[in-house]
This record gives sequence, C-alpha cells and structure tokens, in this order.
Amino acid sequence: MDYPKDRPFNGYIIRQYDPAYQPYDNTFQGVDSNGEPITGFCKSAEEVEALINEYINDEAI
Repeated sequence: MDYPKDRPFNGYIIRQYDPAYQPYDNTFQGVDSNGEPITGFCKSAEEVEALINEYINDEAI
C-alpha cells in the first residue's frame, strides 16, 4: 500500500502513515492544508477527528 494516505475532514487533512514505521500503532495525524501538523499521532482516525473538531472550536473563540 502507498503511504501516507490523506483524506479531507472539515477543511483539514487526516493523514495515515505506514504502520510498519510508527510506534504503538499511532498511525494517524491531523494536518492543515500546508501539511503542518495540528495534532499528535493517534491510534484512530476518529481520535484525530475529535481533536480537529476541538481545534476548530478553540479557533472560533
């Protein structure tokens, strides 16, 4: 399979890295449109979605 795999989410990107090279199965990360990380590494895309939503809510304040 080709990595990284990107999918859009609420104006950001959920990026999945190759699990063979990521410790503790933390293969997902949220990045902005420039590819800059906005989250740490997570075990699931759902965790990243929750963090992105939190990030969006914090930005709105």
